[in-house]
Amino acid sequence: MKYSNPLAEFIASLRRVGLLSSAYLAYSRIYDQIFDRRHGLDTIARLELDELDVEGATVAKGQMYQPTGVLAFQHVMKRLDLPANPILIDFGSGKGRTLILAAMDGRFEKVIGVEFSQELVDIADRNVAVVESKGKLTCPIENICVDAMQYQYRDDETVFYFFYPFDAELMEVVVGQILASLKRKPREARLVYYYPVHEKAMARFEQLNLMKRFDVFGYPCLIYDIVSS
Repeated sequence: MKYSNPLAEFIASLRRVGLLSSAYLAYSRIYDQIFDRRHGLDTIARLELDELDVEGATVAKGQMYQPTGVLAFQHVMKRLDLPANPILIDFGSGKGRTLILAAMDGRFEKVIGVEFSQELVDIADRNVAVVESKGKLTCPIENICVDAMQYQYRDDETVFYFFYPFDAELMEVVVGQILASLKRKPREARLVYYYPVHEKAMARFEQLNLMKRFDVFGYPCLIYDIVSS
């Protein structure tokens, strides 16, 4: 495994975001463990790409599996003004944590996961089944094993969620496809980009109107309104 141990990560976090945000981040990691134990899930353990069963030209453009923190996602959702008939797509849905949290939120009509690792999709499906069996979900979850470049938009998706899933080039391609979907069928929509490493790549799209910028545990989150007409 190529990622560092918790102590090294905490020290690195201190350098990046300072003591207070690092303390909140450490607490959020503990909360993630509590969340998994409470619901009987497996969403915490991170995986590098070379540990997964993925092949194809876009593999090198992806990132390791590392989920959005439970508290971080809940904080983002509180700041998100949802469009009408909200259907969320999580790009790089991994083990399904974000899918489950969104489906527990109570405001979405449907949640869709787009993930190119069948191994992660299988884990996510098991996680979803556990929570669904306990009656915790408020909307359906559809989890699809597909390269993000090959996803076929249904033209009713309205919230597009990214937590640094791939590189700038692939990000531009996927956003371009989203905008094409909005052009085919104009509708109110939002794009959420948490930890926006490739924010500059977003600037080339005139249809993206930055609505909100805020920090979550020291890391930025951007919410865009998508102008579709």
